[in-house]
Amino acid sequence: MANDTRRPLGITLLIVFVVIQGLISVANGLAVLSKRNNASFLLDNHVTSATVTFGAIAAIGIGVFVILVGLGLGTGSGVARFLVGLFSVLEVAIGVFGIANYSGVQQTSAVVILIVGLVVLYLLYGSKRNRAFFANN
Repeated sequence: MANDTRRPLGITLLIVFVVIQGLISVANGLAVLSKRNNASFLLDNHVTSATVTFGAIAAIGIGVFVILVGLGLGTGSGVARFLVGLFSVLEVAIGVFGIANYSGVQQTSAVVILIVGLVVLYLLYGSKRNRAFFANN
């Protein structure tokens, strides 16, 4: 059927937003990793250098994984849809936490994370045409 092979514009937008989500995670991981030996950063956040390094590497790895899974959305993969949805829910929670607990650049980053996560969730589950695309593939 012709509709099964055509990808809705919303799915293309979804892929773009998911890649952005992954890139934000990688960028945040790299930014935090660069502060792993900054004494005031460690003291202000009550963490050790090892904890910061572990968290930063995890954020980078998750970001790369999200980018790869996001690219799988173009095929209508239900597994990719579930994984991206799960990651987006986590991003929304992280965004809310960041808004409530941080200030300055970290808080601004949390707002961006929250907005992108909500847009991705809408594109995954809120659009009738996008839901039909995943149902048909």
